[in-house]
Amino acid sequence: MTVFRRAVELPVSADQAWAWHAREGAFERLHPPLFGLSTPPDQGGLEDGAVRHLHVHLGPLRFRWRARHEDVQPGRRFVDVQETGLFRSWRHQHDFEPLSADRCRMVDRVDYELPLGALGRLFGGGEVRRRLERLFSHRHRRTVADLVRWGDGHRLRVAVSGSSGFVGSNLVPFLQAAGCEVFRLVRHEPRRDDELHWDVRKGPRPEDLSGLDAVIHLAGAGVADRRWTRRRKELLRDSRVPATRALCEAAARAESPPSRLIVASAIGWYDPHAGDRVQDESTSPVSNFLGDLCRDWEDACDPAREAGLSVANLRIGLVLGRGGGVLGKLLPAAQLGVAGPLGDGRQWASWIALDDVLGLVAWLLREGREVEGPVNAVAPTPLRLGEMVNELGDVLRRPTVLPVPAFALRLLVGRELADGLLLSGPRVVPSRALDAGFRFRTPDIAEALRTELSLGHRTDT
Repeated sequence: MTVFRRAVELPVSADQAWAWHAREGAFERLHPPLFGLSTPPDQGGLEDGAVRHLHVHLGPLRFRWRARHEDVQPGRRFVDVQETGLFRSWRHQHDFEPLSADRCRMVDRVDYELPLGALGRLFGGGEVRRRLERLFSHRHRRTVADLVRWGDGHRLRVAVSGSSGFVGSNLVPFLQAAGCEVFRLVRHEPRRDDELHWDVRKGPRPEDLSGLDAVIHLAGAGVADRRWTRRRKELLRDSRVPATRALCEAAARAESPPSRLIVASAIGWYDPHAGDRVQDESTSPVSNFLGDLCRDWEDACDPAREAGLSVANLRIGLVLGRGGGVLGKLLPAAQLGVAGPLGDGRQWASWIALDDVLGLVAWLLREGREVEGPVNAVAPTPLRLGEMVNELGDVLRRPTVLPVPAFALRLLVGRELADGLLLSGPRVVPSRALDAGFRFRTPDIAEALRTELSLGHRTDT
């Protein structure tokens, strides 16, 4: 039997740390799609005998991992024991040791035995140990960051549209683990108690929004997913402008309307051909397809504003996160060592780490409630796309010397999409968030990549 142990101090009491782990969403926050692990929905609670499931992906192979909770001592301990999985045996004990009224130490101890006895230890022991180091480094950093953002939890009632998208699917468990009651706005007939039906043309029922603290609107077709044909442009507009207006009208008509609306927008607002000129929330929209779309998208919030509701428009940049966003597109080629810049690589990339997007939403729900209108969701350190690709290669220790020629991109996705989004980019900074006191967790691109890819940090031991 091999023993792995790792401890971390948490900025909350033992009872509060235990409560965070017991909430819906925490299990998913601790097991993102890293290391070939993913979590199916509808996991059980944290009580003796409850069962947890993981999907394990090792190249083309797929496995199910089933673990059972036991020795659950609220505020102090719980244990996960493997019932079926890759190990011959696995027992993971979580202890919460009080240090003071507002601090504790969390200790993770894993007792495991590899299959195939001595042969398994010889050929797999070192790799398993390295993966456990990475996994628990990631888990502890995420736990500390989430607890710093939320403290002992906040019982907000929040509705989220676009909850199946890249940002939305990460935001929902983030809010749930914080203690929020989250309702998903869905277009199909509701199948669960936490789903609310809405029609993108007619909006949700006003009574479904009544009594909520906030609505977070993220829905919209992917801008860079396909060539910009006339029909695709119509879909991009129809999935944003009418839907946003209908949602805001419904919120305004609610008997007890939500006091806070956070509505997604994009840095497509800004001129991608402005060279090195820095652009922020005071900059006027560019006159092109994306600029006009973003302007109309934000103007569609007027019914809510006119009704006196507080509205923030989150102009989201290039999101770095495993499983989607710009990193999801760059990572496969980078891992194979065949990545390179798009065109000459000198276009600006106004990026933001996924967890900083979530942190910005949390801040807008709490400390930043007085901030209304446009808020740039970008890191304060934009860089050129070629530099971003090189940083990714450095983090992965892979070469990045194979550029994608501009003419090839234009042939692949069309000239308008290539020139307006992929081969150009605005240099955008988050002036309003910084001026209002928001602190970015990972403003450094290398640290953000290491965090999102869970590759450990230079200061880790």
